[in-house]
Formats: sequence, C-alpha cells, structure tokens
Amino acid sequence: NKDKVGVLFFSNKIEKYIPPSNGKSHVLHIIRELINLEPTSISTDISKALAYANRMVKKRSIMFLISDFQDNEYFDIIKN
Repeated sequence: NKDKVGVLFFSNKIEKYIPPSNGKSHVLHIIRELINLEPTSISTDISKALAYANRMVKKRSIMFLISDFQDNEYFDIIKN
C-alpha cells in the first residue's frame, strides 16, 4: 500500500529516530539499524519515548510499542 514506516529506538533516552518513509531500501535501513544498534543504557523510560514520538508524528498514525516494559513509572501512570 506504499505505507510509510518509521522507527524510534529508546532506552532511558532516545537512542535513534528514523523518520517515516517507504520503499525497500528504507525497510532494509531500519532492519540494519535494529541489528547493529548498541543501546547506551539498560534502563527504560517509556514515557520519554512516547512524548518524543508524539512530538515527531504530524499525521494520524498507528504506532506499535515494543518494549521490555521494565519501567515502573510507566505502570504508575497507567494505574492512575
């Protein structure tokens, strides 16, 4: 469908953002970054990543959050 795909890699900070685009070379670029990325931290800050994504996305979009969910503050936000 020629949909655009982007990715945001995060730990307790934003590791790398690749803006949405389409095409085979773009998907291969995302896969290459996924394989080669070395995070600078082992902790997770989901709220920081979601806030960043919210600022970056300009159009109505579907987002998938893939995480280890090892962020206690995030679960406190959900409960409230």
